[in-house]
Amino acid sequence: MIIPYTFFIYKVEANIGQSVAFRIPLFLNVFIGLGFYLYLHVGSIKAIFTPRLSKDDYSIHQTLDNLQYRHNIKDYLFYTLSMNDKKISDAAFAKLKADSTWENQIHENLESGIDDYFLITMHHFLSIYTVKNTQKLIEPFGKSLDRLGLYFISYSASKHYLYRS
Repeated sequence: MIIPYTFFIYKVEANIGQSVAFRIPLFLNVFIGLGFYLYLHVGSIKAIFTPRLSKDDYSIHQTLDNLQYRHNIKDYLFYTLSMNDKKISDAAFAKLKADSTWENQIHENLESGIDDYFLITMHHFLSIYTVKNTQKLIEPFGKSLDRLGLYFISYSASKHYLYRS
């Protein structure tokens, strides 16, 4: 880079650096190199002037992005709970309400009781929000309370519970 630059600034009539045949490729190379540099570094230059999110805002943003790709009620019912940020719980509740079969899915999951932790999440959800067809959920809700009671008894008798107390 230094040698073509010295040819460019050295002003002697007999110098080959002063000819048009030498200047056009030199300018062309400089512009191509500058364009290539800007193409590779435009993201880092833009990042300098972009305000950064705090860790909490970034976490909320990531959770909202992940929430869009969840389709099963088991995957996003947890985010409706009040312990989450208001933006996250509102978005998860809107996604839940957009699904027309959400009450049927809660009914089926209360009846099956496959996952005890999800039963706890469903009970927490039902303690906060109301459903339209409560008569349909009364019997599965009672059965799930029995299963949760057994789960808590077995959990408190386990060695993992003893280490936490």
